[in-house]
Amino acid sequence: MLLLYLAPFDDQTRNQFKQFYDTYIKLAEVIVSKRISADHPNLREDCLQDIWVVCSENFDRILSVPETDRSKYVSGIMR
Repeated sequence: MLLLYLAPFDDQTRNQFKQFYDTYIKLAEVIVSKRISADHPNLREDCLQDIWVVCSENFDRILSVPETDRSKYVSGIMR
């Protein structure tokens, strides 16, 4: 699935997004698990996919946020 999110990026941005994904995947999973019960695994997976689509569409904006504030910003997007 990660390849789908990387499609519109050049090689350098792909690498940045891969690092971003690896950094924030656990946060996304925690946010989704708090909002959607385990009784709905398909809905959880859909939400995770939606999170990464939104993050990939706004990746330039995410990178423009200072590193010290990025976690809060990304958390807001994911919620």
